[in-house]
Formats: sequence, structure tokens, C-alpha cells
Amino acid sequence: MKKHLSETKNLLQKYESEIKSITNLILTSKKRCEEVKLKIAVLSEIGNTDSKEWKAFIETGATFIQKTDFNKKICPYCRQPLIDNAVRILSAYETYLSDKSLSELKLALKSKENLRQKLLTITTNYTISEQFKALIDANTSIPVFFDKVSGILQMQSEQKKSLISSIDAETDNAPLLFKSTDELISCISSICDEYQKNIVHLRDEQAKKNQMIAELSSQMKSLIEQKAISTQKELFFDWFEKMRVVDELKKCQTELSTRSISILAKTASQTLVTENLKTKFQEELDALGLKKLSVDLSEAGVSRGQSFMQLKLINNNSVTEILSEGEQKGVALALFIAERRMQISKNPIILDDPVNSLDHFITAKLVERLSSLGNQIIIFSHNLLLQTSLTSLRGLHECGANQVSSCKKSTKHLFMYSVNSHGRDKKGVIVEMKQDNVANNLLVAHKRLKEEPFNRECSIMVGAILRHTIELIVDETIFRNQIPVKFHGKKNSIQWDQLKTLNPDVTIIDKLNNLFSRLSGGDLHSGVEQSDNPMDYEELEGIYNELVTLIA
Repeated sequence: MKKHLSETKNLLQKYESEIKSITNLILTSKKRCEEVKLKIAVLSEIGNTDSKEWKAFIETGATFIQKTDFNKKICPYCRQPLIDNAVRILSAYETYLSDKSLSELKLALKSKENLRQKLLTITTNYTISEQFKALIDANTSIPVFFDKVSGILQMQSEQKKSLISSIDAETDNAPLLFKSTDELISCISSICDEYQKNIVHLRDEQAKKNQMIAELSSQMKSLIEQKAISTQKELFFDWFEKMRVVDELKKCQTELSTRSISILAKTASQTLVTENLKTKFQEELDALGLKKLSVDLSEAGVSRGQSFMQLKLINNNSVTEILSEGEQKGVALALFIAERRMQISKNPIILDDPVNSLDHFITAKLVERLSSLGNQIIIFSHNLLLQTSLTSLRGLHECGANQVSSCKKSTKHLFMYSVNSHGRDKKGVIVEMKQDNVANNLLVAHKRLKEEPFNRECSIMVGAILRHTIELIVDETIFRNQIPVKFHGKKNSIQWDQLKTLNPDVTIIDKLNNLFSRLSGGDLHSGVEQSDNPMDYEELEGIYNELVTLIA
């Protein structure tokens, strides 16, 4: 409010002074214009003096007179004396050429219009909210404060109108009075100063409170830590006791000599590396097809309680210097099986990719030797050769996990699982290979199609299942389960054109090819249906129905 009243007052005061100056300038210019008109009235008697050529003619003569100090009563062109009337005409021309009163008048009138526009932009209205009124009334003792404010605003509006009328009439206006405005602004300044003092005081108080809050927070943090320690006192005591025991054990460990342990380890090693173990080791080498190798097994000493055995060829060469990687692994497996045969324990045996680097002959022999053991054996592998050896081994039969209790076969049970990848975000799904067939996959796809709501995740999953189903159809229908295409997991593993040579109905091959390509993302992608662009329900249902019709 203070800023508005002050700026309005200053503008009115400023424009009042400018109006007086411009009005005087306009009146003076108009008067000079009238005088000039009288002086050059004689030119109207000559006629045709407004042309450019005439003006140029007169200006040339006037310039000549000025530069040469030529006698004004002598004609500058014919150099003859001029009569009185001709002298008056020349004087009128001189006045006409040097006159600037008209241009000054135009500039003054333009300045007048600009000043009038500035006056119109002055805003004398000011809206006072009821909330502001209540705040001022509660904190000032000035009676009818807002009535005074309204009066000043009204006065400033009248002053603005008065100035506009004065500039329109081009007359001097009665001097504007600003005493009451200055008094009100001074009063408002006092109120603002009082508020500013209160603001500074409140800020100081807030700073003190913030400092107190920081100090209390620091004290509270220490108290919280002490409380936590107090509530966990027993735990700390228990931990200190355990650490004391650990320190004592470490001291005992430092003081303990490994000599007696090494002696026992050596004795155990000598007991273990018996002629019986060597015999069984050679038997296993022979069984794995490594008869040409004559490997000696001997005790290789002990170190810090650990016993070591040494494998050497009979010609005293180390096996690692002579044998290939596959032969070295075959020797290690032979020793492992020989040790298992000597042990009474029937604990399960877990092997992680044991046939890596082995050829097909040693792989088949290894499967036979493992099958001869009485232990349960778990094998992790991605080797198709191992899988083929297991499924073709006599004395084993593939059995489903849910068939064990009802299985009446006397041969050993073989359980085979595979890890499928259904989509980019769904990996590591373990399924029984015996149950991984066309019928079961279509059943799963049908159940997923019936799920509500059928969302993006369902679409990705169903697309992957149907794609895998097509691979199984190729296996079961065309290859009659002779070639395990379903374990390749690559789009280019199916040679569709070559399949047509195996199945006379090429229409089925083409249809399976088209469906497989669509489920694999078409020509732009490889692998299963891309999760970024899942197929809609209607298309997936149509593919499912086509596959059901094909295998019917």
C-alpha cells in the first residue's frame, strides 16, 4: 500500500511539472508560428513559390549572400539594386528558410500526447482485503485508518483527471497538493517500521529456538544410544564372553603343533593307499577305456596336517605332462570311483558336468561305472551326449517323480529334468523331461489362456509355451523322438525345408514354420516371443487351436 501510494504521488508530481513545461513550449511555439506567418505573408503575393525548384533557387541565393557578406539590397543574381518591395520579399524568404517554429510545435504536440498516455497508465485503484483490514485494525490506534486511505486514493484519482484535462486544454492547472498524502505515507511507514521490529524480534527468537532444538537433539541422541545399550546389556555381556572364548581358542590354535596331526594323516594315507585301492583304480581305468595307461598311485607326503597322493605313469612321467585334458579327467574319475567302491558309506554323490572334455566312448563307460555304484547319484550337465548315454543304458529306466510309489520295474530309476526359459523375464523353470511333451504343454497353454485377467505376463508365457510345443511336435510327429531338437533352444535348429523330405505332407511343415516364426518374433527378432511386443489373446488362442487341429 505504501509503495502504491508513494509511486502514484511521485508520478503525479512528476507529470504535473512536465505538463507545465510542455504547455509553455506549445504556447510559445504557436505564438512564434503566428509571427512567422505574418512575416512571410508577402510571399503569397508572388504565387507558385511552393515548388522544389523555386525553393532550391532561393536557398542557393541565400547561401551565397551568407558566405560572401553580400549587400542584401543588391540582387545576388543580376547585381542590380533592389526596390523596397523586393527587399521585403527577400527578408520574408530569409525568415521562411530559417524558421523552426513549426517543427518545434510538432515535437511539443507529440510530447504532449506521449505524456497524456503516461497519465492514462497511472493506476489509482487499490484493493484492500478484509484480512488486511482486520490485521491493521488490531495493530494500530489510528482511527478510521482505511477511510483516510480511501480518501487519498480518491484524491489521487481526481488529481489524475485534473492533469489530463489540463494537458488537453493546454492550460496551467492549479497546483496539486500532496500534504495529506505525505502524512498518510509517513503514518504507514511508522506501521511498517513497527512490523519490521517485530519481524527481527521473531527471527531472533526463532534462531534461539533452533539452537535449543539442536542442543536437545544432540542430548537426545546420546540418551537414545545409552537406552539402546541398556536394553541390550545382556547381549553385550554375552558377546564379550564369546569373544573371550574366541581369543582363548586362537591362543590354543597358535600354540598347537600340526606335527601329531601330520603323523596321523600320513598313517591314514598309508592305510588308504593300499594295494586294494591301486587294484580298483586300475580296474576303473580299464573300465573307462584307458587300458593303455599304467598309472602308479603313491603317497606324496604331508604338510601341516594335510596328506597328498601322487599320480604318475610307470615311466616316471607326471600324468599332467603326457595326457590330454580328457585323459587327465578320466584318470581323476577312475580314482574317484575306486575310492567310492572301497567306502561303506552310501551317501549321495553329486557331480557337476563330469563329462566335460570327455569323448563319447569314455562318457558312455563313465555312465556304466556310475550306475554300478549303490549310491544315489545327482548329475548337473548340459551335455547331450551324457543324456543320450543315460537314456540308452541297460539297467536303468526313466521314471516320473510321481510314479515312484507305483513303479514295479526292478531296474534302477532314472529321473531326468530340464530347465526351460519361458520368456525374457521367466527363466529357470524346472520340468520333468518325461512330462515335457506336446499334450502336457498344450494343456498348460490352455490353462493360461483361461486365466483372468489375461495380462501381459500371461501373453508372454503362452507365446513361449506354444513355441516350445511346435519344437515338440517336430520331435514327436516328424522325427518320432529320434532327434532331440527340443534341447537345442535355438530358432535355426529346425531346418524346415529339410523336414519336407521326411514328411510327405509339406502343408503341415509350412504351417508349423509360419506359426513358429510368428511366435519367435518374425523376421525382426530371434528367440522366443519378445516381451516388449507381446501377442494379443485372440492371436494366441488361434495359434493354440491350429496346433490342436494339427496333432488330432
